[in-house]
Amino acid sequence: MNILITGGLGFIATKLITELVKEKKLVVAGKCHVIESIHALDIFSPDNAVMDVTYHHHSLTDAKLTTSLIEKIKPDVVIHLAAVVSSAAEADFDLGVNVNIEATRYLLDACRNLDKTPHFIFASSVAVFSGVKCVTDSTTPMPSSTYGMTKVIGEYLVHEYSRKGFIHGLAVRLPTIAVRPGKPNLAASSFVSSIIREPLNGEKAVCPVDKDLSLWISSPNRVVKNLLHAISLDIVNNPIYQTINLPGISVTVEQMIASLVSCKGDAGLIEWEENLNIKNIVSQWPEKMLTNIANELDFEQDNCIDDIVKQYVDEEKLINKAATV
Repeated sequence: MNILITGGLGFIATKLITELVKEKKLVVAGKCHVIESIHALDIFSPDNAVMDVTYHHHSLTDAKLTTSLIEKIKPDVVIHLAAVVSSAAEADFDLGVNVNIEATRYLLDACRNLDKTPHFIFASSVAVFSGVKCVTDSTTPMPSSTYGMTKVIGEYLVHEYSRKGFIHGLAVRLPTIAVRPGKPNLAASSFVSSIIREPLNGEKAVCPVDKDLSLWISSPNRVVKNLLHAISLDIVNNPIYQTINLPGISVTVEQMIASLVSCKGDAGLIEWEENLNIKNIVSQWPEKMLTNIANELDFEQDNCIDDIVKQYVDEEKLINKAATV
């Protein structure tokens, strides 16, 4: 079993890779396989490489290099996480289209030419929806951002390549992920992690939206588990399950800050500076999703925002402890 993960140096990708290395096996479409190789593709070189993982440093926008890599690896499973995130795609339309659409097509075309049809998991987003407070499994995506538009097109590409039998594809729409460690990124939702992470570390954070804004979120660990669960399902090429809205919880900014305080974070370190560009993007995303199909397929959701924040605190403690040993 050969596995390729794009965006392989990203936070979620790294957690996913670490889990795969630890388990040494992967259930794919109902069957358990021993993992022979794990490959991570990214535009950056790794600072802290995970042992037993092969890293590849180039952009998916280079069609020839992508084709050559796929021919060499011959992946049985591709988990496509690489993307230009929301605010970055909004600021640079061409970059968003080239990476999120064209590079996805290059990757799919390379997979199409493999002798053995690979399983292909595409990470989509709640950003495909706009102006709908509560989304159901039958809600039609109507994005109001470049990022959301590119993700919808990515979903349709995966559907079509699956319909033609080129891949066994599944698109999963990820909730906003919190709490991410590290520094803020160019995602419009980056503040969701910042307003918790920075005050817990005694640093200032900027909140660009109102306290009553509600978002559909999930913890990093839950997202990783649900990605692995998606791979395990024997539902390939079933039109009912082409795209799945993943479970999450609906949380307001005010509730996030209350959880911060309950974990002894200083809410006074949060500065309120309205950013209309960010506000206009995230305020269009759904506040809640009724994920009946995901629930029937045994995907899991977090219990509450307090658990998510505590999970971050506990993991940071473990990391800090390991760093001092």
